[in-house]
Amino acid sequence: MSVSRHWPDVAGGLGSPDFVVILRGRREAWRTALALCLTDIKKSGNFMHLKSGTLRPLLPLELDPMETPFNDRGVSVTRNALSAAGQVFPLRDIVGVQVVTVQKNKVLPLTISLVGLVGAIVGAIWRSPVGMVCGTMLAVVGWLTWVTQDITHRLMVQTANGEREALMSTDRDFVERVGAAVNEAKGAAAAPKV
Repeated sequence: MSVSRHWPDVAGGLGSPDFVVILRGRREAWRTALALCLTDIKKSGNFMHLKSGTLRPLLPLELDPMETPFNDRGVSVTRNALSAAGQVFPLRDIVGVQVVTVQKNKVLPLTISLVGLVGAIVGAIWRSPVGMVCGTMLAVVGWLTWVTQDITHRLMVQTANGEREALMSTDRDFVERVGAAVNEAKGAAAAPKV
């Protein structure tokens, strides 16, 4: 028996004994019934009170924007704290935030590549296959080190104890959004309550 065939027949709604008997012991039927109920609620904007059976309108929820925290990619900003990378920074301790960009490291890849190039040249002069292969491999490793490096952006949190790194990402827009959310939360916390 499918729930959809019995749905119109149940006059008492979800609280009626008939409906409960139809659904007892059937996990899939429960899921279907719940989906039907949620669809009806979304379409009509009403819900049925289980005891009285009357339809009542769903009231729109009014939420304070800082009650719903910024929560994205494991970083959350609430009206009380910034939580990122396993660290919690209370907003009352944060003096300011700053986005810092860290460029690629040039010294290490160039050093590896130059050592490899010198090794390949010396191996070729001495006609040593091992020297040429090792030198070529080091040059390739240096090039790969350069190619796989990313420009990173860090959110530095300034507190009374000094500056600490709160977040590091390759996505500058994300780091700037977190910084803006912290500033907004600090502004909302500092604003007088009316």
